[in-house]
Amino acid sequence: MVTRKDIAEYAGVSKTTVTRVINNQGNVSQENIEKVSQAIKELEYCPNMVARGLKTKKTYQILFHAPALLNPFFVEIYTGMNEVAQQHGYHIVVSSNDDLKVIEQRQYDGVILSYIPIGHSQEEYKNSGVKLVATNYSTLDLEIPHLKVDIAHGITQALDYLYECGHRKIVLFSAQFAYDQRIDAYKKWLQAKQLPFQSDLYHTDYIGKTTYEQGYNSGILFVENGLIATAILAFNDAMAIGMLAAFKRKGIRVPEDISLIGFDDITQAKYTDPPLTTVSNSLYQIGKESAQMLISKINNETVSTKVIKTELVIRNSVAKINI
Repeated sequence: MVTRKDIAEYAGVSKTTVTRVINNQGNVSQENIEKVSQAIKELEYCPNMVARGLKTKKTYQILFHAPALLNPFFVEIYTGMNEVAQQHGYHIVVSSNDDLKVIEQRQYDGVILSYIPIGHSQEEYKNSGVKLVATNYSTLDLEIPHLKVDIAHGITQALDYLYECGHRKIVLFSAQFAYDQRIDAYKKWLQAKQLPFQSDLYHTDYIGKTTYEQGYNSGILFVENGLIATAILAFNDAMAIGMLAAFKRKGIRVPEDISLIGFDDITQAKYTDPPLTTVSNSLYQIGKESAQMLISKINNETVSTKVIKTELVIRNSVAKINI
C-alpha cells in the first residue's frame, strides 16, 4: 500500500508537505502542490479515510442537496463539485432528502443547498451547526454564503435577442416561484420596450416542476390553445426540450412556426433538433465554485457570496421575422 512517505520520496518533498497538501492546510508553494498532486496521481495513492477521520475529527463527506437527482442541471453542477472535492480529499453524497435532522445525524462536514426547502427557514439551517453554502437562483435574500446567478440579466439578454429578431409577442413559461427573477425581469423588459403585459402571454398556472414532462405537457396545451405568440422563453432547457418534442408531435416547426429559447445550457441543448438557443450560466463552474466555497468554510476561512454572470448562446431555434 502506498503511504505518505512514498509520496514524499517520489515528489522530492517532506512528509509534512505531503500532509499539508492532502489536508489543504496551506503554507505550501504552488510548485510543491503540483509535485505532490502528480505523485498522488501516478502512485494511485488512496488515503485511509477512517484513520484520517479519527485524527482530524472529520468525515470528509459533503452533502449536495438536489431536489431532482436525474435532472441534467444538477448532474452538471455535481460534476464540477466532484472535481474540486476529490482534489481536497472529500466525497460528495447527493440526496433529495431535505430533513434537517437527517443531515445533522449523518455528520457531514458540510452541506451545499440547491435551495431552501419549503417548510424550512434559513435560520434553521444556520442554527444547526452544519457548515453551509447555497447555490441560489432567486432574489430571496440569504445570509448563508451562496452563489447567485444573475438570472435577470440572462432573461433580458434572451428577450433582447428575440426583439432584435423581430419578435414582439413573446410567451414566458415560468414556474410558481413567487421570488423568481424571471417574472420581474420579464415585466420590467416589457415596460422598457413599451410593450403591454398580456396575461395570456405569461404562463405559470399549470407548471409545477420544471421538467421535460412539464415542458411537453405545456407545449401540447399551448398548441391546442392556439399559437398566440411568435416566440417562447422557457424556464429552463429541460422544459424547452420537452416543448420541442410536443411541437414535433403536433406538426409545429421550430423555428419556422414558433421560436424557442431555453435557460441553463445543459449538454443536451446543443444536440436537439434544432439545436437550442439558450442562456448559459456555467453549471460546471457553479459546481466548482460551490465546492470550493464550502471547503473554505469547513477550514474556517472567510467566504463571501459570489455572482455568476450569464451568456446568451445562439443556435438555431430562433427565426428572424418581419415586424
